[in-house]
Amino acid sequence: MMGLGGAALTQPEAQGRLTTPVGGVDLGKLQKAADQMSKQAEAMKNGTAAPVKVADPSALAALLPASYMGVSAIGPSTSSGGAGGVKVAAAETSYPVNGGTIRLKISDNGGLGGLGGVMAAADMNVSNSSAGGYDKLTTQNGEMVSEKYDANARHGEYAVIADGRYSITAEGDNVDMSALKSLVAGIDMNRLKALG
Repeated sequence: MMGLGGAALTQPEAQGRLTTPVGGVDLGKLQKAADQMSKQAEAMKNGTAAPVKVADPSALAALLPASYMGVSAIGPSTSSGGAGGVKVAAAETSYPVNGGTIRLKISDNGGLGGLGGVMAAADMNVSNSSAGGYDKLTTQNGEMVSEKYDANARHGEYAVIADGRYSITAEGDNVDMSALKSLVAGIDMNRLKALG
């Protein structure tokens, strides 16, 4: 960008932290993510975007526990695909436990690129509750954590998203939230991150 007299103007780097009622945002990380998204969009427009690499679905399936709470897994199944520069790979299975069912899914959403950086910049802490259940979205140890539970239906979902691209989600019917959290906690996130 040119200023008066032909001198180049530079945009100052965003820095600091924006605090909101539901959390905060690291402005430096947000600026970096926006720059990355802009570069990716330009590369896609010009046809020069580098191919996006995501984990092999069979490697994701290898992270799924063969059994949980004393019962064998049903499955697993794998999937992968993409369009428009967005690629995703996933593996999932289910466990029939104590009269209920838990579905576990591990995903590499590597093609989302800069969107992951936006998520990493946010330090969220949002929660809602009622007599019948709750839902909340928080940031714990740099990872986004989503938790929803309907106590009346005994239906819940617990998900952890790391680096804005790797997700581990347990969803269950006729189960307690503690069973979902325990299953997700048993997945080695560092091993998952090493696959991408």
